[in-house]
Order: sequence, then structure tokens, then C-alpha cells
Amino acid sequence: MSIASLRKERRLKIQATHSLYLTISSYIKPGALHRFTTSLERYDNLMLFVSAYGAIIDEVINFGDLLSRGRKAVGDFPLSIVLSSIKSVMYTYASGLEERLIPPLLLASITDILHYLVKNELGGEQLYIYSSFTNENAREFFEFLKAFDREAKIILNRKGYNESNVSNASLLELINALAAEKRRDYEYLLKAQVSECLSETERRYMNGETLNNTVVSGFISILLNDEKISSNIKSGLLAAMKQGGMKTKEGGKALLEIDRQLQAQGIDTNDNLIPLLKCTNRLLIK
Repeated sequence: MSIASLRKERRLKIQATHSLYLTISSYIKPGALHRFTTSLERYDNLMLFVSAYGAIIDEVINFGDLLSRGRKAVGDFPLSIVLSSIKSVMYTYASGLEERLIPPLLLASITDILHYLVKNELGGEQLYIYSSFTNENAREFFEFLKAFDREAKIILNRKGYNESNVSNASLLELINALAAEKRRDYEYLLKAQVSECLSETERRYMNGETLNNTVVSGFISILLNDEKISSNIKSGLLAAMKQGGMKTKEGGKALLEIDRQLQAQGIDTNDNLIPLLKCTNRLLIK
């Protein structure tokens, strides 16, 4: 491997891991996990996932390099090995880490990395990657859900998938089955609309805002298009951004108040972390 290629792979590893970290940790993301969240156990679980992913991302990047040079096909991707590595690294530190956001966040990051290494850009059609993950990969993902999202596994069981026949499916079939049951995190894997988020983050980043504030602004642009969010909350978000958002004490305080209000109402916006990760990847991975 040339020095230039090695540098590109190292840069990609840093960019992808940083993007995942910012997606989860940036604050204040109203209704979602962030550095000062009240859901500390969930936040800690996801930060452990960031650490685990950083430890094994080389496996994804190395395969993507072979894929880009035509030495491997997408269907050869060892998703099962990556999933097993994630579980083994995380369980070294803790157990019982069920966290439903881990599988879709992992898939969003993997597909972006592979797509980038093949196309040298992000955006556009990526469903061919999911449809190429079949057999052992589909079975291992099904098993992965046992540890991190038992609700999703129950949905798939109800749809007719089980340990004996899931190897006949593609990962795209499983994602479609979950999306059909209104699992928005999987809907976003299939059709994440990130154009407004990307426009907002690119503009703010080019104007010198910090990455934390940039990512939070992108998240708010996603919330403003979320039908689950009431018009009153959206008005509050717009007002907070007019106050400067996370750039100012007043704006940050307003976002924190909205965050606490959403949590008190039981409104969870964490599903929107999936399009936020796709957006942040497009901002950082170059």
C-alpha cells in the first residue's frame, strides 16, 4: 500500500470515528442523547460503542480498500466479523448493554465508509450495499439484535424470520421489514433526507463555528422537518437559534429548556441521530 493510501485510510478512520462521536455527544440536542443528557446510562452505553467502533473500524476500511480496487465484491464484506468484534469489545467492559440505536448507527457508518471508498464521495444510492449482505451476514445481524435491540428481533420473528431461515434473506429485507413497522431508525437508513442538514452544517462550519455547534444546528434542522415535533416546540427551536443557538448563553439555555420539556413529555428524538450521522459523515469525510 502506498504512503498516500495509508494516510487516506488513517484520515478516514479519524473522520468516521469523530463523526460518530459528535453525533452522539454534541450538545444540546433537544430530546436526544448528548453530553449533558439526563439519560446517563444510555449515553454511557453509546459512548462505549464509539470506543468499540474505533477499535475495529480498520476491518471495515481495509475491506473497503480491497473493494475499491476490484479485489472484493460487496457481498464478500465480513459483516459478521465486524458485529462479533463490536460485541466482544463492548462486553469486555460491561454486560447487558441493550441499546437499540447501536445497530442502525453501526450500519449507517459502515455503508457510508464502503460507499465513500468505492465512489470517492458520499450521497446517492447506497441500498445496493444492504441488498448485497446476505446469508451469514443477515444471520449475524439477526443475532446482533438479541444483544442490542430485542424489540427489533421480536418484530422480525413476527414477520416470519427466525434462526433457521434468516440466512435466506438479505439485510435489505430485514431493514425493510423493520421500517414497515414504523421503526423510524430503520426508515432513515433507507431514505435519510439530509440535504437541509448538510446545507446548514456546511454554511455554519465554513463561517467558523465549532463542530459541536455546527452539528447541533444540523440536528435542529432535522427536528424542524420532523412531523413528531409540535409547532410550539418548532417555534421554540427557531427562537433559540435566533438567540444564537449554542453560540450564546441565552440560546444554549433555551435549547436546554426545550430538551427538558421534551423529556418531561416523553418525546424521544433519538431516531433522528441516524440522519444526523449521515449528515455529519458528509460534512467530515472528504
